[in-house]
Amino acid sequence: MTSKVLLSCVVLAVLATTVLAEDSRKLVSFAPEVAKKLKVLIQECLNENGLGEDAIEVIRAGEYREDEPFQNLVYCAYKKFGALDENNRIISQVAAASFPKDIDVVTVIESCGKEDGNTPVDQVFKYFKCFQKNSPVRMQLY
Repeated sequence: MTSKVLLSCVVLAVLATTVLAEDSRKLVSFAPEVAKKLKVLIQECLNENGLGEDAIEVIRAGEYREDEPFQNLVYCAYKKFGALDENNRIISQVAAASFPKDIDVVTVIESCGKEDGNTPVDQVFKYFKCFQKNSPVRMQLY
């Protein structure tokens, strides 16, 4: 697997599967070297959208904000890491590859990936909210 595909998967997982602290879903960690690289790459999207680390804390808490910069952050991460096709749809095999093989996320990815939006950002953000709500696991970034 190429590092770009792996990083795409990691970003997708991080943004889409963090949930509330009282959530009982299985917590899955990334390899330390992947988490380190991912932290740098997510920082690029934070900077591009004028956001601080508080945006990551919102995601870690299993929450999201509806403001435009936050939605653009989500879109930036998915797009930058190659998790979207030319129609801004989630590439399910890329997204699923970052999860442990014993965890079935393909059904949720494909179901949430059918979300339509008025713009590419809106479409990806709707996917993000759906996947975050329905994911069988939550991912730990750093």
